[in-house]
Amino acid sequence: IFLVILAVVLITRGGGKGPEEAPLVLSEQAREGVSVVYTEEGVITGEDRYKAIRISVSQSERRLEILTGYGRAVERAHTYANTNAAFETFLLALEQEGFDDEKPAPTGVDDRAACPLGRRYTYELFEYSQPLINLWSTSCGRKLGNFAGDRSAVKKLFQLQIPDYSEQTKDVDLTGTKVPEDETTDQQTVPYSQR
Repeated sequence: IFLVILAVVLITRGGGKGPEEAPLVLSEQAREGVSVVYTEEGVITGEDRYKAIRISVSQSERRLEILTGYGRAVERAHTYANTNAAFETFLLALEQEGFDDEKPAPTGVDDRAACPLGRRYTYELFEYSQPLINLWSTSCGRKLGNFAGDRSAVKKLFQLQIPDYSEQTKDVDLTGTKVPEDETTDQQTVPYSQR
């Protein structure tokens, strides 16, 4: 009777460890519907000056998007063809640089406002719309974020996926300090002492 009761208790509580889920291997994810995404966000500014750069790579395409505002509206985008062999190689390179390496995230820190005067980076892997990896880091030091890979190497690998990356992003102000041309006026600046 005791053994029957013990068996019932173990079964209702999950009875020990079930089959362990196999760890995700990034280099084995090169298939239809899978994409890796890298996003670099600028400093926290007003809605009209907030910018981000997003690069998405999949089996069939490489896409650069310039985002504006906190709703991440796509200001402009450029798409380039890709092949499965190129995607497999890219995933292998990302794996070597720790794209999927995770560490414990700091408690009480919201990644949206972490490092408000610096940059925030997100590292994501999707299968269709289902996130399989969602990591982040900042330019304010390695303590902020749960990404444990090589931040600069991963950034460079994504930038190299876009053939004219420098040209396409040269006017993107992630510092929030440049005044758009349509906001400039012909008004003369009056010294504060004369106001």
